[in-house]
Order: sequence, then C-alpha cells, then structure tokens
Amino acid sequence: MFSNLENLLISELKINKSKKYFCIVDNIKIYDDFFTELKLNNLIFNTQTNNDLDSFIFSQVIDRRYKYQILLSQNHFTNFYIDLHFILDNPNMFNDELFEIIYRERQIINKIPNIINTIWNIILNTQLKYFYNITMIEKWLETMTFNKISDKNVNNKYLEIWDIFDKNVKITTQHIQNILEYYKQNNLNHKPGMYNIDNERLQIYKYFCSTHTGINNINLDKLYKYAQNELDRLEKEFIKYALIILKEKNISVSDENKTIKYIANEIKNIDELKFKNEQEYIDEHIRVKNKYEEYYIKSGKLKQLNESKIVSFNDKNKAGGYWFYDTFYLNTMAYKEMNKSNVESLVLHETIPGHHTQINYFLNSTQEKGDLLLCIFNNILCGTHEGWGLFSEKLGINQTNVDKLGRVEHEILRTLRIIVDIDLHKNNKDPEEIIKYMSDHLIMPLDTIRSEVFRYLAIPGQALCYKTGLSVYDKIFTGNLTSDENIQKYNKYVQEQPLPLELLIKKYNITLDWL
Repeated sequence: MFSNLENLLISELKINKSKKYFCIVDNIKIYDDFFTELKLNNLIFNTQTNNDLDSFIFSQVIDRRYKYQILLSQNHFTNFYIDLHFILDNPNMFNDELFEIIYRERQIINKIPNIINTIWNIILNTQLKYFYNITMIEKWLETMTFNKISDKNVNNKYLEIWDIFDKNVKITTQHIQNILEYYKQNNLNHKPGMYNIDNERLQIYKYFCSTHTGINNINLDKLYKYAQNELDRLEKEFIKYALIILKEKNISVSDENKTIKYIANEIKNIDELKFKNEQEYIDEHIRVKNKYEEYYIKSGKLKQLNESKIVSFNDKNKAGGYWFYDTFYLNTMAYKEMNKSNVESLVLHETIPGHHTQINYFLNSTQEKGDLLLCIFNNILCGTHEGWGLFSEKLGINQTNVDKLGRVEHEILRTLRIIVDIDLHKNNKDPEEIIKYMSDHLIMPLDTIRSEVFRYLAIPGQALCYKTGLSVYDKIFTGNLTSDENIQKYNKYVQEQPLPLELLIKKYNITLDWL
C-alpha cells in the first residue's frame, strides 16, 4: 500500500517499492536526482500533505538547509562505498534478495564518482571546505582500502559487481588524493566542524540536529545543561556499582581516589572481567542473545517475524557492533580491550528487545502508507531507533552488578555524545581537547575515543539521537520496566508504524525540560 507521493517516487525515480529492500542503489538514484533533475523535490513541493508524518518529512526536505545534508554526506565515516562494501564483504548476504538487487542494478555504481566529484566541487568553492581539515581528508583516504573476498568463496555475480566497485573506488581515491593536496597546499588544518561554515552555522547545525533526532526546535543550551546534569548523576551511579565490585575483589579505594577516572581504570584491570580469547568474546555475546531470546521471544512476550542471528568479523575500520537485516554483527577487532561488563547492554541494544525487535518488525511487516518515505528519509528515525536501543539496555533481567555497571557506562557514553557534539559544532572546541575530556570519563581505549570524536565531526547532530530518544521513552514507559504489563505495551508499540520523536512527543503528550 502506497501513498500518492510514494507511487510517484517509485515511478519517476525507479526506486525499489519494498521497504525491506530499499537500499544503497536507491540512495544513489536519489542523490543523482538531486544534482540533475530534482524530481524528488519537485514532487514533494507539489504534493498535498495528508497527515502529521507527511508534514514532518516534507518540512525537512523543502527546508533550504536540506542541501547541506546532501553536501556533507560523503566523507571518511559515511559514503556510498562503505555502504556497498558492507554487503560485498558479507557472504551471508549473497543469497539474499538485497544482493540480487545490487547485481541487477550494478551499473549505477558508475554514478558514484560523478556524484562525489559534484559534491566536492561545491565544497571546495564555498565555506563548506572549512567543515573539514587535513586530518579528516587523510582519514577518508585511509578508509578507501576495501578487501575483496577470495575468488574461491564467491560467485560470478559477486565478481561482476566487484570489478565495477573496484574501478570506481580507484577513481574516487584519486579524487580524494587531489582534495588532500588542495587542503595541504592551503594549510587547512584548522579546528574542523559546523562552526566554520558561515554566519548561519548555528541554524544549519540545528537543522542537522533536527533531521537526526527527529525533533524540531531543540534548545541546544538547555540540552547541553541537561546532559551535564545527567553525566554527574550517572557517574555517581557508576562509582556506586564499581565500588561494590572492587570490594568483592578485595580491592580498596581511598577517598581521594574515588574519581570516575581512577575507579574506571581499576575495573578495567580486573582480570576476571577480561576475555581470555576471541572465541570467549563471541560465545559470551551468543549466550546473552539466547538468554533474552528465551525470555522475550520463546515465552511469547514479544512478537518476532525473523529470528535474530550473530555474525562475528574483524575489521578495524568498523564499529564494535551493529544490527543489519536480522543479524547482529559483532566486531572482534578490539576484544582484548573490551570488558565483560559491556556484553549485556550491547546485546540488549542490538538484538532483543532492541534494534532487532523494533526495526526487524518494521521491515518485515505489511507495508503501510508512509513506510517507504520513512526508508527514503530514514535520518528522521535515528532518534526513534537509537533511543529505543538505549532504552532496551534497561530491560535486562537477573543482572549482576557487573552487568549494571556496563549499562551505566553505556549511558554515560551516550550522554557524553550530546556534550561533545555540541562542543565540536556549536562551541568550536578542539578535537584533541574533546578526546582528553572523554578519556577522563570512560574506560574506552584512547584510539576508540579518537575514532568516536572524528565520527561526531563527520555527521553533526547524529550523536544526540541516543540520549534524546531515551528521554522520550523514559516518559512513555514507567514503573517496573520488565513487568508483563510493560512488556505488553512494548509489544504493541513495536508493531506500530515508527514515528519520529517529534510525533511521539505529540502522541503521548510528553514534556521535556530541554525543549
């Protein structure tokens, strides 16, 4: 079932009509249209809005600041090649319809270099060039090395796609080298970020915050203060759990050392909380996934359309873990630095009752009017999905103090993200200053923190999604969060069409101090 606008977009842009298989090739078509015929924008301009969801989406797209979202979309953390390679590097996808779609439309990959060239020609001739610096371009160049799966493990379709992919990667890599040379010649190694764009930088940044969180008119100063207060509360809670754990291990801490930094390092050095090997790291995540599958799914408490799976991989250029098409991908790259306290929260967030429960149901349920629009403009659901993921970390059962410590640590990270994102893009803080600030509050390895900070630089406003989304769900669901009564509410909620946080706030008549 499609709305009139969705039917027009399917007809005019030839995008996939299935919400489950809307993918990277459709995004390439949309970007290509943006720099050529502007069919999408014209269709939206000339379409009557029939409901709140349409109105919200339309308001984002017809906003004159929408162009900045397109122009700042191709960099070291987010670009077409990364999205494509995620599928090409994943043998589990080779028998999936998604892979077949990419094969059938493989020639569209040839459009990528021209789109990126067009974007960067605009950037280098405007104030947008100051959004990036030499370090960010160098990072982009580093990420343009993609591994091919051995020929003996792939089929001819894969090889055909790969040849086209690799050819275009080489073209774009040369272009990035030229961009880097331009930055070096002009000594552009200033503090990067949204602050440097132009006199409208604050309004542009607010737009990015809106498109990623799905909330209009965020008061950034109030949100910043809220995050600082939350950080203080959470760190006290972290210290409480940590001191209990340290006492159980007969490790004493003097009063002058009862700081988050000192105590976090003490926890990090407990041998029993480290993983002996890579397999133990994988097995522990599988065990926890099975635990919550038993509690929420097999008991009939939550509805599930497809079974969740865990696939492990090792890649220094990818995140520690994420969900994609029924599967939780667990990166074992840094398992030696990881702590057992993080396992429960990561699994709850990515699988059941988190991303797998919510997003899997949306993608595999009967298609409704508006679903395809939500796939096309999926940024506006980032706060909805990531907020639900973070909220799901509170839905653990029979947890130890170690598990509870991990949950608090994860929420500390998401709270820090608000402070850091606003500091980078609104308050013009130096990335190195931010890296030190985060290292004073987290157990996380320094290299991981550095990657985090440069991720926030690349996608302004996205880091706000987690904690802002959580604060909305904390208002919707209260009381004993794992009670049968609340689980029934979750079951009903995840089967409804997902809404941007702005519309959830309206639907549940929620008041938030930072709005």
